[in-house]
Amino acid sequence: MFTNNQMRQHQKFTAAEQQIFTLGRILQVLREEDNAEVLIEKTISYLKEQFDYSLIWIALYDRLNHILFGKGGTTPDSENSYLQQRVVLSPGDLLEQVVIQQRPMGVADLRMEKRAEGWQEIATKFDIQGTIMLPIRHKDRCLGVLMMGSKRWGYLIGSEARSMLMIVVGELAAALFRLEIDLQHKQAKRPDEVLLRLLEKIRTLATLEQRLEAVVSATHKFIVPTRTNVYWFDPQERHFWRRISTQYLNLGKSRQKKAQTAVTVEDLSDFYYALSANQLVWIGEGRSSLKSYSTKKLLKQIDARSLLVAPILWQKDLLGFLAVEGKEPRIWTEVDKNFVKGAAGLISLVSVTENIETNIQQIQEDALLKSQIAQAIYNYDNIEQVLDDCAAKVLKRLSTTRFLLLLCDEEVYEYSFFYQSQLRDRRPLNFTLDGLKEVDANLLERSTQAIGVENLEEDLRFFNWRSSLLKAGLRSILVSNCAQAGECNAILIIGSENNRSWTTVEKELVQVVAQQVGVIIRQWQLYQQTQHQQKVWQTFEQSLRILEPIQDSQDDRAENSPETVVLEQIAAILNCPLALLLSWNPGDEFAQINNSVIANNNFAVATDIAIPLQTDLAIESALANEGLVSLDASDLPESTREWLCGSRIGEILLMALRTQLKYEPTDVILIADYPERKWSPETLDAVETLVNQLAWSRRQKQVTQFLN
Repeated sequence: MFTNNQMRQHQKFTAAEQQIFTLGRILQVLREEDNAEVLIEKTISYLKEQFDYSLIWIALYDRLNHILFGKGGTTPDSENSYLQQRVVLSPGDLLEQVVIQQRPMGVADLRMEKRAEGWQEIATKFDIQGTIMLPIRHKDRCLGVLMMGSKRWGYLIGSEARSMLMIVVGELAAALFRLEIDLQHKQAKRPDEVLLRLLEKIRTLATLEQRLEAVVSATHKFIVPTRTNVYWFDPQERHFWRRISTQYLNLGKSRQKKAQTAVTVEDLSDFYYALSANQLVWIGEGRSSLKSYSTKKLLKQIDARSLLVAPILWQKDLLGFLAVEGKEPRIWTEVDKNFVKGAAGLISLVSVTENIETNIQQIQEDALLKSQIAQAIYNYDNIEQVLDDCAAKVLKRLSTTRFLLLLCDEEVYEYSFFYQSQLRDRRPLNFTLDGLKEVDANLLERSTQAIGVENLEEDLRFFNWRSSLLKAGLRSILVSNCAQAGECNAILIIGSENNRSWTTVEKELVQVVAQQVGVIIRQWQLYQQTQHQQKVWQTFEQSLRILEPIQDSQDDRAENSPETVVLEQIAAILNCPLALLLSWNPGDEFAQINNSVIANNNFAVATDIAIPLQTDLAIESALANEGLVSLDASDLPESTREWLCGSRIGEILLMALRTQLKYEPTDVILIADYPERKWSPETLDAVETLVNQLAWSRRQKQVTQFLN
């Protein structure tokens, strides 16, 4: 026999065991049932049996439309009409917070809760106070909401009951998720099958227009938007025009052309650059892959509220785009995006055949152009004539305005126009361009094709050339290094006065032309270098002939004196405006300007000023070093500027006339030029040789005078 205490314990255990059995049965039903309506019905029955709540409501969530659809429940009067209602979620509502935040919420008195619009009347009618709202969620996805209300104030429930409730709701969410996935699989569209059938169909069609119409029709049928269009790109005008549309498939060609609308690149640059980079563009329910400004402008221009666009590309060149447009906001699925991308890929493949004869002819003409330029290089007599022929062919082929060949002046690191050709009514350009920024130089050195700038006002490449080229009327350019690899000493620019796009074929053509022109430039530079070397050797020969016989009666200041002739030769070799000889006798405290060659009024000297040997910086620098010494005129003291008084003097070269170590120099050669002037090492070596020859000549004259 059991005692009363033992019987009470047995009764409690039996009640707990019964709850577990009931929980097990509902969980088994939720795992095995394949009907969503039955799942919800069984769940409501279990909650009504196990929990003391007067109001129970289950709703499923439509995430595309942000709506809750009531699926049933229980009320005190068994009236279920308002339990089947559709609830549109609004910002701030309790139910929306449950859906968005995916966490339970409680209300102590539903009758007083203003954030539960529509439920206050029901709560007042049935005296519902304490209410809990739970998200039916699985894998971070909200599938619905469970609402349970009681006539008691407050929403807290015991830990044991809460655990059972969470288990049942979690299992219901998993079951609903499983059924939804199964339904999606059954209803899923098969884009691969549709695209394969489309591919088979377009193979049987004769013209590109028919193939485009087939792609547009298949895309429209698969995605079911408001409109489906194919826009084609005009690189010369830089705009897209509507070529095929579902609105005009059954209309005549003339009617279709009238309906074409242009989408300009200038108005929608973000859209254009995204397509050029082979990116999908999508605008849907409050979301967009573009900036907000571009999104609004694009939707307004095409008169739509949702949009999905895939680029049509061939060899990195943008041919156009395939667009599906909706009059209402829409969330585009991955299936939609993949299908549109695949359909656009089919268009890119079939579009090659549209102008195949024209393309073949263009390839042949480009090959002929390249061969003609190469032939002219190896058989040229006149470099200007070769460049004239080359420029005329390139400008005609690309429909451009200017052909500019730049050479870099390494002494000042700026580019000047070595050759230019333009249309007849344009004037030649007469300015120079600054040296390239490091990033632009690296870009040109690495690139295997010409660099295309479609809009100089927007593009940051070649930024330090932009203002000068824009003033010259250029808006779009092709830039290529004339060397196959290495520094950008010669650069070819093809310029257009309109904003335009450059195709890959055009970039490759200009690159080949630039490299062939580079061969001409290198030949010309070798010729100039040879001429310069011959000039230097002739100067040596002439100077040595003059310096051989030194007559006692010669006057150092005579115009045809050896000193004057050597100074003239040095000025000619260095192409500098000032060369002079400072001289003094052993034991003197002052030096004087003995001879001078001045070719520019900005390089004046004062010949009547005695120059102190011990304090003058220029003479001190020359005497303290062997060979040529370089000075900046801005570093000279005021005392030196009194006799070296030219206003434009910048770079200075100095060298003392030395023979043997035991003899102190009594002469200094000074050479002056504009600021930042630089000379080649070969030229400076030639000058040193002439100065040394003059030093021995001067020494011989001094000895002769002493002996006489």
